[in-house]
This record gives sequence, C-alpha cells and structure tokens, in this order.
Amino acid sequence: MTKDTFYITTPIYYVNDVPHVGHAYTTIVCDCLAHHHRDRGEKTFYLTGVDEHGQKVEEASKKKGVDPKRFVDQVSQKFRGMWEEMEIANDHFVRTTDDYHKRTVQDLWKKMADKGDIYKGEYEGWYCIHDEKYWPDNEVGKEHLCPNPWCNRPLERRKEESYFFKLSKYQDKLLEYYEQNPDFVLPSFRMNEVKSFVKSGLRDLSVSRTSICWGVPVPGDDNHVMYVWIDALTNYVSGIGYDNNRERFDTFWPATVQMIGKDIIVFHAIYWPAFLMSAGLPLPKHVFAHGFWNSEGQKMSKSLGNVVDPKLMIDTFGLDAFRYFMLREVPLGLDGDFKLKGFVERINAELANDLGNTLSRTVSMTKKYLNGQAPSPTPEEDNPFAAKAKETIELVRSHMDGFEPHKALVATSEFLRLANKEIDTQAPWALAKDESKRPQLEALLYNLLETLRVLSVLLHPFIPKAATGIQTQLGMTEANFSWDTLGTWGGIAEGQAIPGGKALFPRVDEKRVAQIEEAREAQRAKAAQEQAKAEPKVEAKDDEAGAGLIEFDDFTKVQMKIGIIKEAEKVKKADKLLKLSVDTGEMRTIVAGIAEHYQPEELIGRRVVVVTNLKPRKLRGVESQGMVLAAKTKDGVLRVLGVDDIIPAGTSVS
Repeated sequence: MTKDTFYITTPIYYVNDVPHVGHAYTTIVCDCLAHHHRDRGEKTFYLTGVDEHGQKVEEASKKKGVDPKRFVDQVSQKFRGMWEEMEIANDHFVRTTDDYHKRTVQDLWKKMADKGDIYKGEYEGWYCIHDEKYWPDNEVGKEHLCPNPWCNRPLERRKEESYFFKLSKYQDKLLEYYEQNPDFVLPSFRMNEVKSFVKSGLRDLSVSRTSICWGVPVPGDDNHVMYVWIDALTNYVSGIGYDNNRERFDTFWPATVQMIGKDIIVFHAIYWPAFLMSAGLPLPKHVFAHGFWNSEGQKMSKSLGNVVDPKLMIDTFGLDAFRYFMLREVPLGLDGDFKLKGFVERINAELANDLGNTLSRTVSMTKKYLNGQAPSPTPEEDNPFAAKAKETIELVRSHMDGFEPHKALVATSEFLRLANKEIDTQAPWALAKDESKRPQLEALLYNLLETLRVLSVLLHPFIPKAATGIQTQLGMTEANFSWDTLGTWGGIAEGQAIPGGKALFPRVDEKRVAQIEEAREAQRAKAAQEQAKAEPKVEAKDDEAGAGLIEFDDFTKVQMKIGIIKEAEKVKKADKLLKLSVDTGEMRTIVAGIAEHYQPEELIGRRVVVVTNLKPRKLRGVESQGMVLAAKTKDGVLRVLGVDDIIPAGTSVS
C-alpha cells in the first residue's frame, strides 16, 4: 500500500459519555498509524472529534437544565482535554455542531434527494434511543429489548412521519463493490459478516425525526431533523474541508482507513458507502473494525467496578507504557483483555529490561571504554546488525501498511534480541581488557549505538517520548524520525558525544501494583454495594425458586474464545481423557473427556469454543488450562461445538 497521502479517522465519540479505555484504544491506534506515515514523509491527516446531536444529548441537557449547545460545549471538552493530555497528534477535531459541518450534511442530503434516493413516508416500529435506530417487528423479541448485542436496552414503540433513504436500491451495488474490493472491510472475517448482512436483504432506512429538535434540519422542511447517523458519518468529509477547504478535501479524500469499533460496522460498511454512492463521492479505501477490551477476563462494566481508567494508568505508569501495551498486547481486530499483572510484566520485560537496559548498557560501556564518544561507523557489508536493520525496517513498513502494529513491535523486539545476544556473546567487558581486540570492541559498540538509533525511528509512532529520549541519550541534538535517515547505515557520526541519561522505563515496583489492585478492589466492592442498593428485592415465585437463573453480569464472568486444536493425544491410563494443545491466541493445554467419542487425529485443525478463565486443575497428572465446550446428542454421543473457519483463534465469544 504505497501512497503519497494517508488519511485516517476515528469514529466521532458521543458526548453523552466520558472518555474510557475503548475510546483511548481507537485514538491511540490511529495516532500511531498517523505518526508512522508522517515519519515516512507522506502527506498525512488525522481526524477525530465528537458527535453532539441526537435525542440522548437533548434529554441529558434538559436534565441539567441547560441549553443543548452549552451542554455539548462543556462535555466535548472532556474528549479534547483527554486527547491533549495523551498528546494525540490529530490534525483536526470535528464537532457536529460546527457550521461548516451542518452545511456539508445538508449539501449531501440535497445530492441524495436529487438522485431520487430520499422520499417522505411514515414509520412505525420499535425505537432504540441509545442507538437512535428503528428495529422491525420481526427482529424484536417478546421482551422488546434492542437486538444489538452490545446494547440490549428497552425499546420504545413509535410512529411518526419520516423521510426514507432507498437503502434497498443499493443492495446489489454494495455486494458488487465488496467483490471488487475484498479488503474494503478489515479484518477479512468482518467483511464476511457484512456480506451476509447485506445478502439477507436491505430495507429502506428512516433518515429523519420529528420527535426531536436537536440536530441538523432537513433542507426545506424544518419540521424534520436529520437522522443522527447521516449527520455523524458526514464528519469524515466535512472535517477535511468539503465545505471550507476544498483543496485539502481533494488532497485527502477518499480516506485511507476509517478505524471503528466492531459494534458500529453496519453503519460504516453498509449505510455510509450507500450514502456516498448516492451523493456521487468515492468510498474510503478501508473500514477497519477493531475488537473490544475486557478487564481481567470480564466485560468492563460500571456495575462490576472493573472499568480501566486510562488516566489512572497513564498517571501511574506513564503515557508511553500505556500506549505500548495497548498496541502490543492484542492483534488489531481481535478482542483484548486488560490484565494489570500482564500490563506490568510487559513493561518490565520488554520496555524496562529489553529496550531500557540495552540503551543503558550501551551508553555506559561507550562512556567507560570509549570516553563517551562514538567510534567510526561500521560498514554495511557482512554486518549482521546492518542486515537485521534492513530486514526490520521492511517488516515494520509491511506490517504497518497491513494495519498490524503488534507485528511491527514483534519485529523491533527481535532486533533488540539480536543486540542483547551479541552483547552476551562478544562480552565487551572482556574485549576491553585486550588492546588487540579494540577494533572488535569499537565495531560492537558502534553497531549497538546505530541499532538504537534505527529503533528510535521505528518505535517513534508507538512510544514518542521514549523515542525522543533515546535520541537525546545518543547525543542527537535534534530528534529526527524521518525514514529518510534509515536509508543508510551509519547515522551516528564518528566522535559524537554519547551523554546518556536516566532510565527510560524504570521497573515497576510491586508495592505500587498492590496499591492499585487494592484501590480497584475497593472500587469493585463499592460498585457491588451500590448495585445491591439499587436493585429491588423481589420474592421468587414458586415456579421460579431454585430455577438456577443467573444475572447477565454473572454470565459476563465466563470468558470464552475461539480455539484451534493443534495437537491431540490420549492421556495415559485414562480411557475417557484426551490431551489437547489449543491455540486461543496463546497456546494452552486442555484435558477433555471426549476420548470415547473422538479419535485424536479427528480433532486436529478443528475450531472450537473454549472457556479460558477456569482455574487450572490437574487431571491424571496433566494440568488443564480451560474447557472445550461440547453437547450431547439424544443418543448420548458427545460433539464438540464448532464454528466457521473464518473466525480466527483468540476471538472472544459473547
């Protein structure tokens, strides 16, 4: 994906919320990709912002007793302030109450209307205030809850006059576009979901409301306010100057990638491209749907008191450590699990030990053995460091073009491992004792210094402050993260003073971790008490008593993931047990009582559902680290539960 321009967007965040770790994740991922492409010399534009219209905002402002505009002015600052604190380098912050945005929305509406794609009618159905969406009767159950699995809130029955968009007209056009552009939706398994949704049939979409006032008026009909998703989605073109900076718009549209959460993929991969087709505008190159973050194996919930506060993490461990973990821990597109212990282990192992310690050792040895001055550059030819640098640069380029930041970090880690291996193998402290081996000592130390310089450029999008710190400790008077500097081995000049400095990433103190865990435990206890007070005590009816019903929050405690069985064998002296090696994003051993129903070789390669947060237990001397789900037929035969092969290992099941 070689480009002269790179335009990336976050979804605009709803102001009736507060910034949380999910918002932070999307914003950090986009910031990292934007940094990377800027460093490569590409014209780059990074857009984020807030969605300030809709019924939820209107109702929230009424409760506060303030004008909606005044309300959103105050609340939107929470997001702007958070991104400033996180040093997010966005090029523009769009607000849907901005005048240029309103004009853009109305212009696109007129273009769709002129195309004959908007008509007036009447709509009756079940309405979700949270999603601002109507649901047809055949998709709503008896309890009248929102069918969106990430919402599940009560619906309201409504009937009102409405304008409609001819979404059904674009069903075949969308499917044709997907076939011609198979990487339009990423990851690929999300594209399969989108295709299935469209193939099931598209209905015309209600795109206006008469029941609310807070929004963009329909052109020529002030009784109607535009559907919030037409309003919100249009930010991607209004924010780069569709109305007020046409040169910039023509430079950057269509967007390179629009980063979203998986819960809003229908709006971005179906509605949005249909709107653009109707308005005669090009479609974005990619829509990338990332996964959700759990907390310690559970869905994050205020009622559980387990929500990860990004500000707390940053204040405690530092911005770069937080960014690194979010970008390294989970492949982009899959669900992640924020475990404090795992977070600290990554900081200590990969940042404090591997990166920080390598820098400290290299600088201290340069000071001790070479009077703190860089030796003459080493040649590229037959130089394992130079060869590894070239390989790593290309790997990072490829992985970042493929939206795989975690793999880019794996590549830089491997380069660091080479450096540490050479330190241990060549033992510079021993070389320094033998004057005849001084050339070897100087070559090793130069290679280490130059490796760190190269890594500072490659790591800059991930850990900007630390990357600057590396270059400062290497004596670079002005930080330079341009990829042009990576073209030639030898960026550290002979005689350059190597001043060094403080440790980049001091090891995290276990006492501090314990304090945070205690604070979070107190938060969880408080949340449980508040929830217990809020829930009315209801006497169980005779037919309900002892029925084994559980609360939804109880269900969220069970963590399930898709696993691929890589190996299977019988457990010795156990007729019913098989020992399985299962890839659930990480390899784990599981002992399953299915030996009477399967031969081991039958299971190799199968995708199964695995409960991953069971406490390990030993069966016949083998520790089982999870449970494979299975069902029994009426004949008493056990069958493991399988899934489509489009779902990758490690995907969370909910």
